Amino acid sequence: MTTYQRPQDVLRAVASIKAQRHTNWRTLIVIDDIESDYEELRREVSADSRFTLLQNEQNVGKNASVNKAIATLRNENFRGHIVFLDDDDWLAPECLSDFATAILQYPDNHWFVSQRTHHETKLPYTVNKTTRDLIHYASDCLIERRFGGDATHCIDFTLTSAAEFPCSVKNAEEWLYFATVATTIPSFRYLPTTGTYSAGYAPGGLTDEYHKNTEQKQNAPKLAREVWERKIFDPYILLYISLRLVRSIFS
Repeated sequence: MTTYQRPQDVLRAVASIKAQRHTNWRTLIVIDDIESDYEELRREVSADSRFTLLQNEQNVGKNASVNKAIATLRNENFRGHIVFLDDDDWLAPECLSDFATAILQYPDNHWFVSQRTHHETKLPYTVNKTTRDLIHYASDCLIERRFGGDATHCIDFTLTSAAEFPCSVKNAEEWLYFATVATTIPSFRYLPTTGTYSAGYAPGGLTDEYHKNTEQKQNAPKLAREVWERKIFDPYILLYISLRLVRSIFS
């Protein structure tokens, strides 16, 4: 988890982690903020050795902050599954236990996805139009768009420790991380249960800004270079980034 200018929201996320029915977990929190007061967070996690706080010396953005956490796990030779959580979201009480059950139930699967749900309406942001539980990331998510919306991911880090979030853009474009994961684990298993709750998208937040086409257009050439540098030659992913480049030029 990374946090920026949300010292109160992140406490709710931490409380949801502590309340998990599955207790065999560890949490890395990267504070990407040198201006806000995170002392309450430090006090909240100081007595629980399952939490590790990492402090950036300056604001570097969500992607670099997530990569810092990934590098920490990689350097420790971590073996297990990782789950991503935004600082303004919180885990459903059964989130980790649902994933743990699925890991045992489907030993041949190494990537699981559950729903992200609005806490008031109880409607999921995650949309599965495939009628299948096994989702091919590149085709179903990127090209055919039969699976989409924000979701909760649980990924076998042992197989994907080299995958990183985009380095060329500061925030958003998480699809490139998942596309990198998909070169090793092409499909994920969808669990129709709530993994995380959300209060919605904050005006002016990362998601709100990204959905303004200007940022997407600016990112396309940078991401195309990263796809090439990462040697991702899946035809669906190459088609996706090609379409992004065309739209960035003509739209």
